[in-house]
Amino acid sequence: MYLGETLTNDSDGVPTGTPAGDLAFVSDSGSDPRTPWNGKRVQVCSATSRACTAVPASPNGVTLDPVWSPSGSTLAYATAPQLTTDEFMPGQVAAWYGGHVLSLYDPSSGTVTTFASARGATVPAWSRDGSGLLYESGDRLWLLPHDSGRPVAVAGPLFGERAPFSYYGEIDWAQQFAWSATPAAAQCYVACNP
Repeated sequence: MYLGETLTNDSDGVPTGTPAGDLAFVSDSGSDPRTPWNGKRVQVCSATSRACTAVPASPNGVTLDPVWSPSGSTLAYATAPQLTTDEFMPGQVAAWYGGHVLSLYDPSSGTVTTFASARGATVPAWSRDGSGLLYESGDRLWLLPHDSGRPVAVAGPLFGERAPFSYYGEIDWAQQFAWSATPAAAQCYVACNP
């Protein structure tokens, strides 16, 4: 069964699944698949209906970087402006990344919550318990606590003077940052038994 077309290097977002078997990925319908700002749409595929639909978005925008919450109840993704150019000048690429916003999609209700406060949000990553999102914006890592909606800068600069933009304006963010997967270490004041 054909679901859609995506780039092989996952630079528009890695496909992501829920515990129930639902899938989200970025499908390309643009005239130039190399550009992240043309024709990219996050598709949500239901395991039960075996049908895929695009997440709600502006007709003048693209959607990228989907990631399901740990429970599978909410999909976080970046919404960005659609551009018609195929030029990759550093200033243009930086402005395009700066135009991103973070969106949360609830497939059970079909509603989208957009966080205008999360300007420039790229590659969101959920915390293990689903209480917050980590994302990159403006050469910094930001934390968006799920309950407050107010982002907090947690680290930066990430790249310094090195421009983080690739030739085609896409960054393979997969190895740039992640939540720690290890449990917190026990605090020991005098001695600890291993």
